[in-house]
Amino acid sequence: MIRFIIFLLSCILTFHHVSNSQIVLNEICSFNGGILTDEDGDESDWIEILNEGSSPVNLENYSLTKDHESIWYFPSKIINPQEYLLIFASEKNRTSGTLHTNFKISRIGSSIIMRDSTGIIADEIFTPPLQANHTYGLTTDGVAHFKGIFRIATPGSINLFTEFYNGYAEPPLFSVTAGIYQGSQLLTLSAVPGNSIRYTVDGSQPNTQSMLYIQPISIDSSTVIKATSFSNDVTLLPSNCIGNTYIINYNQTLPVFSLSTEPENFFDWNTGIYVSGPNASPIYPYYGSNFWMDWEIPAIVEYFDTDGTRKISQQVGISIHGGSSNRSKAMKSLRLTNRDTYGENDFTYPFFEKKSLDHFKIIVLRNSSGDFNKTHFRDGTLHDLMIGKTNIDLIAYKPAAVFINGAYFGVHNIREKISKHYIEENFGVDKNNIDLLEEDSTVLEGDFVVFNQMYSFITTNNMNDQSNYNIASKMMDVASLTDYYVAETFLSNIDWPYNNVKFWREKKPDAKWRYILNDLDIALGNNGWAPASFDILGRIMGSYGDNNRHVHIFRSLLDNGRFKNYFINRYADLVNTIFSSEYMEQHILNTRNRIAAEMPRHFSKWGNDMSNWDYEIFQIAMPHVYQRPSYAMEQVKAVFGLQAVNPVTLDVWPPQAGIININTITPEILPWTGNYFDGNTIQLTAKPNDGFEFKRWISEEIILANPLLATITVNPDMANKFTAVYTSSGNGSDITVFPNPVHNNLQIGFVCQVNGTSRIQVYAAEGKLVLEKHENAVANEIRYVNLDCEGLPKGYYLIKIINPDDVTSTKFVKL
Repeated sequence: MIRFIIFLLSCILTFHHVSNSQIVLNEICSFNGGILTDEDGDESDWIEILNEGSSPVNLENYSLTKDHESIWYFPSKIINPQEYLLIFASEKNRTSGTLHTNFKISRIGSSIIMRDSTGIIADEIFTPPLQANHTYGLTTDGVAHFKGIFRIATPGSINLFTEFYNGYAEPPLFSVTAGIYQGSQLLTLSAVPGNSIRYTVDGSQPNTQSMLYIQPISIDSSTVIKATSFSNDVTLLPSNCIGNTYIINYNQTLPVFSLSTEPENFFDWNTGIYVSGPNASPIYPYYGSNFWMDWEIPAIVEYFDTDGTRKISQQVGISIHGGSSNRSKAMKSLRLTNRDTYGENDFTYPFFEKKSLDHFKIIVLRNSSGDFNKTHFRDGTLHDLMIGKTNIDLIAYKPAAVFINGAYFGVHNIREKISKHYIEENFGVDKNNIDLLEEDSTVLEGDFVVFNQMYSFITTNNMNDQSNYNIASKMMDVASLTDYYVAETFLSNIDWPYNNVKFWREKKPDAKWRYILNDLDIALGNNGWAPASFDILGRIMGSYGDNNRHVHIFRSLLDNGRFKNYFINRYADLVNTIFSSEYMEQHILNTRNRIAAEMPRHFSKWGNDMSNWDYEIFQIAMPHVYQRPSYAMEQVKAVFGLQAVNPVTLDVWPPQAGIININTITPEILPWTGNYFDGNTIQLTAKPNDGFEFKRWISEEIILANPLLATITVNPDMANKFTAVYTSSGNGSDITVFPNPVHNNLQIGFVCQVNGTSRIQVYAAEGKLVLEKHENAVANEIRYVNLDCEGLPKGYYLIKIINPDDVTSTKFVKL
């Protein structure tokens, strides 16, 4: 009776129920942890209504509303007296068959309102935060209604009064925040007076049999403490479990993931996902092992940034990730998946510096697969090198240390997972409205219908006909395809293109197909399978590529002269920049140095040592980096029948007066030299900086057809230097002076059209000749002359250049 009175008072204070309504909200689940699945197999939230009356009711134009925002209308449907009806709150918005609302129910609490066909509120419930698989709803003692929490859900049947509770105990408080500490810590747990606290130190969830907290806990090694409060009030359920990781005496240099769960979830011989188990084959890749099973375990994930601050603490599902190379290693790759089942939809944290993303449905803690314990970063660092520099869809990378139930588990690579969620997160498209495909026939999302149409058009029409090519370029993102083929062939990915091919498009008329690069573990000389001299481009252009539809598309596009020119130049552009030996060497060194302090501890866990690690980097990967560019350029030359590879040097005058675009790139520092192909024209575009105007191009080796145009096209048939000449804005002279105004040394640049002697004269403002120099000039070359102006008084001066064929002048100021 006392319990009944408590319930009655609490319910009167916390809810409103429309007592004269025949249709009531009977039970609501806002945290479905697997007690019920919908027709798609999803563990969606759900709402149960009940016809308490004695007559049938047609629900047509009845509605459900969440938080006075989302409104969902019932279809025409009869609910009979004393009948229960389930509606999934899934956002799927279905009104035929199984019913689904257009909203989900918030974990932190939602107001659910049901209105009748006239718009009058028939019933209303505010759901409080619930633990997994608990529900909130209506019960009765035979006379009065009460609302509260049910420990056991009863979808489609009468609610159990014996499992009816008024709320949860207040969770315990921890005196020490989760973190990374030097030295032991003394942890005090506290709870509401009268409540007891039980805790664990092995990652498991506390229960009534767990250790009873009596006195402060001394933590002198890395440990996960999980604690739950148990109330002496019989109307209150145990509190939420609070879990904190304490990593002790750890010299942190990387971010840290702490994963905690029931120990048997990882390591039990029969059910643990990390072990071989009783049914494993003794033969590689050990099919039948537990780690090959499609099992997912619940776990708490905590993420500590490099300053030791905890940024994430939430429950996720963990499964073993990857194929044979991943799963067969002693250290497994782990997939961390957020689901409604676990309470959160995403990780909301910007893990990756090079991507402006802060929502991730899935994160993979990767073991580097075929590069495990070698460089341990091949695939990750190559993706990182190309992000923001290419037109390929790439997988972000960051190294991290991982702990499981307080035990150190080594360096893992934080990576994105290629999935519909990756597409939505990276490109802002609806994840349920895409084609995401793999290789030649595997469907991850959508279907092959549009791809097959594109393939047929490109391979059966003449792409050298520009109108056909223009149509093709509206189907295929040719910039994406180009960079993808450059990367795969330059990086010597021998495990391609009959494997590791993923591509996607949004399902809309103007969407283009794009490629996603994945799995470069075999690159940079790994296993010696593809040395620097290996010709991947020649391989796919030969008989090896004859049965590959992606290669067929590539070959057909190359029939178009413009695309062929673009592809060859883009190849050279990338080899001259991010794929240059210097750039790649520095990038790999940066990656090595980022994880070097952590690797001794990693190797002590998983074997190997620092000398072997450095051998893999400096004696295998680095020589590949040094040798590959020249091999790759020669292979392009051979495949396309080009004449030679020649250096092209670019410069501007005066210094920093402007920039130069060459094909698809803009060198950051001038002068700059890159290698290009005789027989494939390049395009140069001069762009002045503020305060300057483009004047002309100067070539040291050839006479330019249109030197006064800012954009010129030339064939690099020999080593050559091209200089873009600028002049100060408003200066109509062919003379350039730098700097202007000048303190001491003045540099003058001018061009003479014929060979001969040029006279340089400087006049003061009153017309007096104050300086004169004679210089030998070569036709069509910039002549640079330095003048010492230190002895000149401050003021305005005129420079006159008297050439054999003309006279020109300009002004400068002496400060």
